[in-house]
Amino acid sequence: MNINQLKKKLDKAIYAREKGQLTESRILFECLVKLIKEKINGKPSKAVNFIYITIMAENIIQLRLEGQQKLRQALKLGQELLNYDKKYKINNPLSIRSVSNILADLGKYEMAKPFFKQMIQMYQNNSLRMGEAQAHLAYSFLRTGRAKEANNLITLALKNIKANTAEEKYQEVRESYALIVQSLIYKTMGKIKDGKKIAKQALVIAQAGHATHRIRQAKENLSSFELKKTKLF
Repeated sequence: MNINQLKKKLDKAIYAREKGQLTESRILFECLVKLIKEKINGKPSKAVNFIYITIMAENIIQLRLEGQQKLRQALKLGQELLNYDKKYKINNPLSIRSVSNILADLGKYEMAKPFFKQMIQMYQNNSLRMGEAQAHLAYSFLRTGRAKEANNLITLALKNIKANTAEEKYQEVRESYALIVQSLIYKTMGKIKDGKKIAKQALVIAQAGHATHRIRQAKENLSSFELKKTKLF
């Protein structure tokens, strides 16, 4: 199976995953992982190594979406993938993402920050991916008490995501996430009305892109603005 055929299979797996069809996408990813591991035996070309990193990184996203119980497994695989990338000097940013995002999932924001910064530098020619990494870094800033820096960065992240210079798919997935982060920043800064408005916008964009996982996150985020304060006495 050649690289173009692998890419088509990968596109199908990602599509199923982003639609929330995790059982179907799990089967597709298991098949892909088996196929690509067979291709890297011996001395694979740089192109094969690059698609290997991409497939394995997307499979790690699959694991993250399957639940909290899979995060440790995903982190182990992410660390192995990053080591592989460094060993063969592949320079695929997705190997870094396979570590950074899981560290953030586990609440290890200080450890995740340098990885996000590295990705931002690597995506100078892809504004969508750069903006996504900036949004994750902004959230890490927010969770470590640096709301002002987070606020400045999320504005830039949204601008880059909307520009989408490389014309990638799933822009709504990235934009809705960045808006969720922005709404949380506003909430932290006491701008509740603005935060709620942005939270609604995030949900609309996620729904427009049929981004199942982002729709769930956006709904949960919006609900946090609608909860009334409980009187204890």
